[in-house]
Amino acid sequence: MKNILYASLFIFLLIPAQNLLAQETRYLRSPDRAREASDKTWFVAAATNKEARQLDIPLNFLNSGKFEFNILQDGHNAHYLTNQEVFKVEKKILKSKDRVHVKLAPGGGACILIKAL
Repeated sequence: MKNILYASLFIFLLIPAQNLLAQETRYLRSPDRAREASDKTWFVAAATNKEARQLDIPLNFLNSGKFEFNILQDGHNAHYLTNQEVFKVEKKILKSKDRVHVKLAPGGGACILIKAL
């Protein structure tokens, strides 16, 4: 099971670096931001300090339509000092009127890859 979970991380590693040279960047809430790549894929990144936090990210920066979301976030009991390799990967179909909820563990973060359908 652990190998399958690690394999799901490759979707984030396979993004060509030149695609991340943003066409547009939107600051959602510092230090959280959404960046549109040259191929119209959006990449959302969020980080936190020693304090855990939860984010409810509005998706109103997206055009109308449906989008596939690949979400990588901290897992249950993740912690930057004691439990660093715990994460959760999920896939969702959402619209621009929806919101996506992510949990950030102490010292953690989240990445979301968004592609139009």
